[in-house]
Amino acid sequence: LNIYSSLKNIRVCICGGDGTVAWVLGRLMEAFPSLKNPPVSICPLGTGNDMSRVLGWGHRYKSNQLLKTLTRISHAHPR
Repeated sequence: LNIYSSLKNIRVCICGGDGTVAWVLGRLMEAFPSLKNPPVSICPLGTGNDMSRVLGWGHRYKSNQLLKTLTRISHAHPR
């Protein structure tokens, strides 16, 4: 993440469970200056996926739609 912190217009896709997501988000806060964090998407691939359930994304991803989802991330509007 430190390597990419100097680039503009990057997006980060975190694929993993709650622990992975928390770890990467923490590293993003360290690597990027305040208020300059890149947009982040989360692909819930963990065993628990409490975060994705709470946010209404479901408890697992659909493997047949993974490539389509990853392709759409580069065109998504940050919110």
